[in-house]
Amino acid sequence: MQMESINRMPIRYALIFLFSAWVLIFLAFLSILEPALALRNSLGFVLPLVIPVQLLDVVFSRFFL
Repeated sequence: MQMESINRMPIRYALIFLFSAWVLIFLAFLSILEPALALRNSLGFVLPLVIPVQLLDVVFSRFFL
């Protein structure tokens, strides 16, 4: 049970980080593009990063820590 609560915490922080990164990227695109294009471009920039970040988090926390 203790291991389960330890593994959930980094995932929560990673998701908060990715969401905040998406908001900042969206606001940067919003300053130069229309809202629909800014949303599409910012999601296209951040969504491909979600799976590799989560995989690296699992690999490093399990094998290197």
